[in-house]
Amino acid sequence: MTVAKQTGNLRTFLFLSLACFLYGWSVTAIGAVQNAAICQTGDISASKFECLAISDTSYSFAVGPFFAMGGLLGSLIIAPYLGNKEGWNNLSRVAFSGFASLVGQVIIAMTPFSSLLFVGRFLSGISAGVAIVSVPIEFERMKDSEDSYLGLLTQISIVSGLTTAQALSLVLAKPTLWRLMPGIAGILSGLQLLLHRKELPLPTDDHEEEEYRPDLSMLDVFRDKEMRPNLIKAILLLASQQIAGINIILFYSKMIFNSDLISMGITLVNLVMTFVTVLVVNRLGKRSLFNISYIGAIASIGVLSLSLDRSYIITSIAIYIYIASFSIGLGPLPFDILTSLSTEQTKNSLTSIGLSVNWLSNLAVSAAFSILVSILDKKLIFALLFLFL
Repeated sequence: MTVAKQTGNLRTFLFLSLACFLYGWSVTAIGAVQNAAICQTGDISASKFECLAISDTSYSFAVGPFFAMGGLLGSLIIAPYLGNKEGWNNLSRVAFSGFASLVGQVIIAMTPFSSLLFVGRFLSGISAGVAIVSVPIEFERMKDSEDSYLGLLTQISIVSGLTTAQALSLVLAKPTLWRLMPGIAGILSGLQLLLHRKELPLPTDDHEEEEYRPDLSMLDVFRDKEMRPNLIKAILLLASQQIAGINIILFYSKMIFNSDLISMGITLVNLVMTFVTVLVVNRLGKRSLFNISYIGAIASIGVLSLSLDRSYIITSIAIYIYIASFSIGLGPLPFDILTSLSTEQTKNSLTSIGLSVNWLSNLAVSAAFSILVSILDKKLIFALLFLFL
């Protein structure tokens, strides 16, 4: 391999990984500084730069549902549209996600108006939605074998972003300083754009010269009887990831548990167990890991619904078991499995469908929590989640 090609491959790797890193960062960064970002004077009639004049409920809607709505638009409409646009490919779509992230993060970092927080979060969601459709496909194409760990890099990059943002929030969750969280993300988005170039080299394989066949549209995938079993698997797989309640924990961990240590521990366990998955996935198999993950998540949510506000120790253990369970299967495997369920002609459309279902589930869960948290005890919310699972 030539030096130029090695450099191009590394540049591709960093370009793709950074897009998913920013996704993870966006999931938790703004929620982690909620107490600092909201003006505590009780006056929500005006905003100032050190904080935003916004209620807890409205802030929660910006953090969760508006981000998810942007993600849904990005995965369902924008990513397929850009994929069919002449001269655009997956790498171009990832570059677009970087631009959307840059604009959204700058808006959040600079605005004195609480209404623009919703705009910034929506744009950040669009960025995440486009990236999460495009990046796994490129990592799949870069794999040199079925045993390659590149398929898990999507989740590893996301979790790395989550962990980094959570760690920095311990220092930056202060009036005015909280704006550095979206500011840093804006700088990283600019770096992502600098890594992109139109002819960015990718690893090639023996099938590169096969006869060109156009991609099937999402409607074609729904109509294709041969693809229907895999379509159903993709929908169930990506829905289960969000229905398991992970984004309730990630979006609102500080608000739920009122502890910086638990919030930081959550992201560290998530990161460590994601790397553990890389080490054991080929030995145990994806199906076994996924089943263990789902059973562990259900059991720990059940314990959490009973222990919350009663026993700090049991609650902490339950939440860490939940995160560990999620991180070995429900977290990393859906993205890897999704790309393997499709042919080259259905890859873009099936990925868009699966990720759109994921965002819809995310939106439903986060919106329901934002509403229920103000009218129900937190223990009852987790009890409902346990019964639903």
